[in-house]
Amino acid sequence: MRQRVSLIIVEDENVLLFYRQRQGEVYYITPGGGCDPGETLLEAAFREAAEETSLDIVLGPKLWETTWPDGQYETAFLVTDFQGRPRLGEGPELAEQSPHNVHRLEWHPLTDLPDNLIMPIDVTAVYNGLNRRA
Repeated sequence: MRQRVSLIIVEDENVLLFYRQRQGEVYYITPGGGCDPGETLLEAAFREAAEETSLDIVLGPKLWETTWPDGQYETAFLVTDFQGRPRLGEGPELAEQSPHNVHRLEWHPLTDLPDNLIMPIDVTAVYNGLNRRA
């Protein structure tokens, strides 16, 4: 089973999403990705943050663990403490950028997430529930 990490990066009630256009399909996902062989989940989280967002992050609480229909096992972490300005890092997303394979970071209000956001859990409800407990 492939292990995957997702980063729910939130600032001022906005969440950082990856706009993706690939092979004519347009959708949004959260930053993150699969663990490389021999890599821990935490190592993958920091690597993915650097590659996909150029941010120096502090991992917050685990928000969920779930299995995707394709068999990937995902662990998502909240990130509210980070340094830098979001931009594509020196990872494969930048290297593979083309008119037919677009990667773009965008901030979206938690109250108005895109309909084509691919996520197994309602991130707004999880985030709001976490804030109610704080």
